[in-house]
Amino acid sequence: MKNKIRALIGVSFIFLISAFSVAWYLNSGGCKQGKCGPEDAMASVTYSVCISGDSLAYGLGDSAGGWASRLENYLSQEYSGSSIGNYSLIGATVRDVSNNYDAGCGSQQADISILAVGINDTSHSIGKEVFVNNLNELYKKASKSSPTVVFVGLTSVNESLLNGLNYRNQSIADYDEAMKDFASSVGAKYIEMRNVLDDNDFSEDGLHPNDAGHEKMFLKIKDFVETTGK
Repeated sequence: MKNKIRALIGVSFIFLISAFSVAWYLNSGGCKQGKCGPEDAMASVTYSVCISGDSLAYGLGDSAGGWASRLENYLSQEYSGSSIGNYSLIGATVRDVSNNYDAGCGSQQADISILAVGINDTSHSIGKEVFVNNLNELYKKASKSSPTVVFVGLTSVNESLLNGLNYRNQSIADYDEAMKDFASSVGAKYIEMRNVLDDNDFSEDGLHPNDAGHEKMFLKIKDFVETTGK
């Protein structure tokens, strides 16, 4: 009799362990629509991203179309079904991007709105108070269409290559700090870019990143997007 009881207990224990293991596997895989397991859970992830910015986000200086194009290609390949829009304008200031936002990213209703702008404001002698006010107007528009709003910090320039262009690293750093403070004050995200590029990461004009520079920017923004999620 004791042997039968021990055998029954043993069978029950094995059953419980098996049931627990199956439940753990299904939950860890994030079963969706009849698919189970880590690979299927990864395949179900998609990203909806829209980018508004200036010529750096447009992709000038890069043979592969810029960090934004690299991001689009990566998300499309790695996360099937993702959608990425880019409405960046060459030479745009914050006000320019704000004026065109509703017709671009504002119409997309993306999960993540990436705002990559501000460096041209530093060259147009736009006061920092006006700069921050324009950031606020842009943020208000972006936050209406996207639950997550991200400001890409300003990159440095290679002043030895500028050939008369009115961009200076000290001014860029000052405006970048103002952008960072503003993002924090309204609860927006901010991606630090000030020390990402070195002097070898610029095209001939000293302003726009070259292939290597855009790759560095892409990798940092990609990591942020994947960490932030949908």
